[in-house]
Amino acid sequence: MDEPIKKRAKIEEIDIERVLGVFQQHLLRNCLCTFSEFELQKLYNVLRTDSTSRLTRNQKLLLITSIQLICDIAIKQNSKSHICAGIANICNTFARYEAELTDYFLKLSEDSDQYISFATSRAVSSFFIIVRTHNDQRLMEEADETDEMLPDQEEDEDDQILLNSVTASLVECSRLGSESFSLDTVSFSLDVLKRLIEWREVEVHTLEDSSSEDENRPAAENCRALTVVESQRIDFMQIKCLCINSLKSSWPVIVTNFNNLIAGNDPMYDYHIITFLNLWETIISVKANLSVNDTKLFYSNLDTYIQLLSPNTPPIIWKHILSLLNEVLCYGSTLALQDVLAKEPCDLAHSIVRNVKDVRNRNRNILYVVPYREGSGRFGGGAGDGDKVLLKRLILLILKAVAVTVKETRYDSSSDSSLGSEMEEMDSDMALIARSIEEVLDQLDASVKQIIPFHPRAPLAQWIVQVFTDQDDYLIESMVCCLDVAVGLCYRENASAELRQKLNPTITFFQFLQTVSFDANVLLDFLVSNETCFLLYILRYLKYACKNWREFVESCPDERGRIINVLANLRKSIKDLVKKELFPYNIGPVLKLLKRCTKCSST
Repeated sequence: MDEPIKKRAKIEEIDIERVLGVFQQHLLRNCLCTFSEFELQKLYNVLRTDSTSRLTRNQKLLLITSIQLICDIAIKQNSKSHICAGIANICNTFARYEAELTDYFLKLSEDSDQYISFATSRAVSSFFIIVRTHNDQRLMEEADETDEMLPDQEEDEDDQILLNSVTASLVECSRLGSESFSLDTVSFSLDVLKRLIEWREVEVHTLEDSSSEDENRPAAENCRALTVVESQRIDFMQIKCLCINSLKSSWPVIVTNFNNLIAGNDPMYDYHIITFLNLWETIISVKANLSVNDTKLFYSNLDTYIQLLSPNTPPIIWKHILSLLNEVLCYGSTLALQDVLAKEPCDLAHSIVRNVKDVRNRNRNILYVVPYREGSGRFGGGAGDGDKVLLKRLILLILKAVAVTVKETRYDSSSDSSLGSEMEEMDSDMALIARSIEEVLDQLDASVKQIIPFHPRAPLAQWIVQVFTDQDDYLIESMVCCLDVAVGLCYRENASAELRQKLNPTITFFQFLQTVSFDANVLLDFLVSNETCFLLYILRYLKYACKNWREFVESCPDERGRIINVLANLRKSIKDLVKKELFPYNIGPVLKLLKRCTKCSST
């Protein structure tokens, strides 16, 4: 459309709701090939002028959601290798008008209406993915047409352009140190980053048949569908890395400012603090699949957050800080599998162990200041059942910290085992660490029993299953932690018999089997699912049981037959699935250990 026609399309002449209504009707068929270009140009003119200030609240929301809808459809069609030509054309136009549209989004992000700000943050995330992809393709095409630039120069310029396209609306994050920064704008920017970093490459609805060829194409009959070649596919990982890199330079300032907000305990900032903590957790989450080098900066000084957990800190902030720290100590999914642990999680674990062990400074000990019960901030005070989610996160964090500390110490000792003459000193060090860990676990045990009416003599090995029985991921990870601590500390020469009883792995396993009604099919479901670290747990427990069979027998003498029966049924079910080639991975090591247990039980 030529320029004179564009200029004639004024805001007064546009029935924005009618145009957007027709626009969305076309999008319901995943196609815009037959949508009037003249009507489309009217929308561009609205976005590219100051006329947006004249739109009503409903018109703004309709416009924002329409932009998000077309970007989401384009992303989905891109992942399925076919995209509507009309939709592709609009995405190209978005990329050409990127700067103007970004300015428009930034204005909307400052809107006093929180619904508009929230809708805009969702639209911006999808918009950036589309703009990044189409700008990338344009730059690649231009690079093919000219050889004037050297390869290294071209790559640097390319990266700068792409980085700007992703971080255009996030520049406020770098202004947190100034006097005029806007927390609302910062929260908007952090929310956009969080959504981009945690983006799933393909999201298939449960009612969709992902194997159907028809689902890969736009629904309209006369759609001019284009084939998406490999070079045109969206690179989600690169987008995530660009977002991470855009934060690195300003991250220390951002952390300092939010730490001050947390310490200030002003309720008006709770939402902004939670947004920040959610982003931080997303960055370091194993689900983000980012490299250690990309995220190393974001693990710095996390141990200082133990000091921010005070009696005055609101419970909602406690929960999110504990969730963040639990993600750092991702024991079941990462740390338990590593031979050498990174310094950052070890430092955090040490800080937690020292904090819990220090009973003299109760105003700083997280076990004593946790606001479990409303009003008092201490165990045993207030009324009602208390905040069980908060309690579970705290218990799991302490168990992870203990497990990481033991694992780090065991590795250091085993790596120096060739020294010979220093072995006695190392054994002495391990005994000292074992006593320290036992003190921490005793503190945890006593504190939990002040809240939950467990029998005073119920060992930690038993009650951890009862605490986490309604949350599978926490339950299995806590069982792995206790098992590893027991194996690491309780089976050395001169090890504490009391600690061995407190952490007896068979008592934990028996309590777990009671929870699942001794049903081998439930164990099979845990093995097939990837939602918990049950494979890791069952492998390590079966190794322990085979190696310490006498203790296994003595721990539950009256129920030994039921336990053996469950393991036999589990072995049979696994073998049946393997025979039919239905097991999703190599389960051979578990089968071998189950067979060994069967042999031990017959002797």
